[in-house]
Amino acid sequence: QAAFHLGAILEVWVILQALSTGSASLADAFVLESAGRLVTVLFKVIPFRMGVDEAGAAVVATALGIPPSHGVALALVRKLRILVWNACGLVVLARARR
Repeated sequence: QAAFHLGAILEVWVILQALSTGSASLADAFVLESAGRLVTVLFKVIPFRMGVDEAGAAVVATALGIPPSHGVALALVRKLRILVWNACGLVVLARARR
């Protein structure tokens, strides 16, 4: 479980590095990841957390001195990852049913 959380923090850090040309620290990634987990728990009832992830990431990014647009982009990239893995799972299920 610790490896999962470390991987999630590294994922955030890599995305921030790509967005902000290396100005974000691992501490920033840790805070953004932690806030993202909190948003996930608190707003589980909202389907796919439409807009909530993006707004939360923008607020936390601003508090960290990172442009809010980078927080929104981070949330969108992570949401895209979820969609891709869900699509892969659906393909596997569809092929298994044949």
